[in-house]
Amino acid sequence: MDEIIRDPEKIVTAWLKSFKKGTDFDQWGQPVEAIDCYQRLSKILKEEVSPYTACFSDDQKKILAKVSTCLDLRNQALQHPGTVDGISLENLKKIEISLKNLLSSKSTDFPVDVIAAQAHADAQSPRRSEDGNPSVDEGEEEDQALDGLLNAKVQGSLLPKPRPVEGQTLLTVRIEKIGLKDAVTYIDPFLTVSVKSTHFTRM
Repeated sequence: MDEIIRDPEKIVTAWLKSFKKGTDFDQWGQPVEAIDCYQRLSKILKEEVSPYTACFSDDQKKILAKVSTCLDLRNQALQHPGTVDGISLENLKKIEISLKNLLSSKSTDFPVDVIAAQAHADAQSPRRSEDGNPSVDEGEEEDQALDGLLNAKVQGSLLPKPRPVEGQTLLTVRIEKIGLKDAVTYIDPFLTVSVKSTHFTRM
């Protein structure tokens, strides 16, 4: 069966229409309707970023992933007003140009620092207060976020520290820093580290 040919221009036009509909609801003070529009569009963009879709290039998919993240951040701000900054409507509107120019040769920097916005929103997540953490001001939140990152590097987050076994040597590997290009495109990333001897046997 022949693969259905998709028209990228028509797809992007439909996305822009949905995006505009969501921002209009947002501006009119209708958060429920805006959240629904944002969630639907974000889900569609996430599906399009999949490596199994071939309608858009890798660079275009990176832009779509950032747009999807911005929509999710705006949803957080609408769902938790006064608690999570997320991303403002003004900043969200700035990324419309990135969608419009997705298929053109115009190369412009993405108008929003997605990683910084994500980190700020995570630091303000209501889950922190639900877990019993005391409320803190913005400066303390940044300090605690940094402390959390440092502790995560030392303690690890996947497997417990192995118990010592008599007659065996234990090796602990601590990864202090790792650089990932366009880290926002990774969902729930983790690393598996394998150690082998000089004879290529697993240890």
